[in-house]
Amino acid sequence: MLLAGCDSDNNIMQEPVEPEEIVEPEAEPEPEEVISYIDIEEQLIKVEAKPEKGFYWGYYLFIPDLSVPVDRNIYLLVSPTNTGKGDKDIQVHDEAALRDASSSWKNAIARELGVPLLVPVFPREFGKYYTHELSRDVLLIRDGNLKRIDLQLIAMVEDARELLNSNGLTTEEKILLNGFSACGNFSIRFAILHPQLVRAVAAGGLNGLTTFPTAEWEGKKLRYPIGIADLEAITGIKFDLEEYKEVAQYLYMGSLDDNDTVWDGAPYLSGEDIKLIRGITAEDVQERWLISQHIYKELGIPAEFKTYEGIGHTINHKILNDVAVFFKKYIDE
Repeated sequence: MLLAGCDSDNNIMQEPVEPEEIVEPEAEPEPEEVISYIDIEEQLIKVEAKPEKGFYWGYYLFIPDLSVPVDRNIYLLVSPTNTGKGDKDIQVHDEAALRDASSSWKNAIARELGVPLLVPVFPREFGKYYTHELSRDVLLIRDGNLKRIDLQLIAMVEDARELLNSNGLTTEEKILLNGFSACGNFSIRFAILHPQLVRAVAAGGLNGLTTFPTAEWEGKKLRYPIGIADLEAITGIKFDLEEYKEVAQYLYMGSLDDNDTVWDGAPYLSGEDIKLIRGITAEDVQERWLISQHIYKELGIPAEFKTYEGIGHTINHKILNDVAVFFKKYIDE
């Protein structure tokens, strides 16, 4: 007779035991990354000339409302001023720069991009010294408060960086350049001179012509500002083609734009230069624009050209939006 709980050899039989379920301890949740922001309220700052720092004219610095992660650098947008005429009264040019910095389409782009905007107050008198487009005679000035205004602008940029840094903002090493008409030419020429400082340039209303990054075309020597044949001789700067090709460019004109600075007797161009421009491009502005695009393409310069149908020498909302979209590509890199 078998005893309950024993086998036939009187060994105690164990009731089968269900294995206990092993419960893995819950993993500690990953701590959420805390991002600190620098919040800046909108400001418009007038900076007076600082000869000891290398600039003999003032500038305006507009800072939009910003909320920037502390570990993120921001771009500085630079827009040279353009009064459209010469005037001996510096107040005229100061007021134009103030409008550009505070309420113009240039200001609107800075707001849209969420970046600070620097507008220099360079004067422009009548005659051959076309400062607002960085003409040849301007670069040849060796003395006084107008000498090498391209270098003065660089000094202004460095000063603005210090101001922004004092507000907790760190800027990218390169700048964005934006201009139209004369200051569009200034922007293009500045990028030719200092490509290592420029990430992207947008320039419009260019009279169908740009400064070609080559010393000659079709056997003709192209001196500055048509080309770069004597750039080193007049500035001491050796043109850096590879660095220049890294500068993103958006160049545009309206299909009805007939504004032309290449006219007989123009004081900022020699008769020889005018003849050369017409010889390698054309007398008609729109035809000149097409040839300029062809030359850029043949030179292998990766610039984006755009013609806006039905408008003249002006800026509209479509252009403003396209310029902002162009710059955003490089801000968001």
